[in-house]
Amino acid sequence: MSKASDHFHQAENYNCAQAVLAHFKQPAETVAEFKAFGGGNAPEGICGALYAARHILNDDAKFRQLCDEFAAQTGGALTCRALKSEAKFPCTQCVDLAAELVEKFRN
Repeated sequence: MSKASDHFHQAENYNCAQAVLAHFKQPAETVAEFKAFGGGNAPEGICGALYAARHILNDDAKFRQLCDEFAAQTGGALTCRALKSEAKFPCTQCVDLAAELVEKFRN
């Protein structure tokens, strides 16, 4: 079974946000637009994978639940900076965790 991180910095050189979108087969234009949101550049510094998850869910209540579970597994970190420096949580794990949680909450 493929993982979202299979798209991260591979042939397409997708960042974290793009990898999550590509995993869920979002339109190519959308994936291209999210190039701007990797590497801590999503609004308020949120993890790009989380930002992409928000786009896919398109439901604020479900996104809050997703963030709560994400934070529970990352020691409370939701921003790129905190994930990298404080939690020592690698980008590939963020991408896979965000994708797993999208699967859980999008139904």
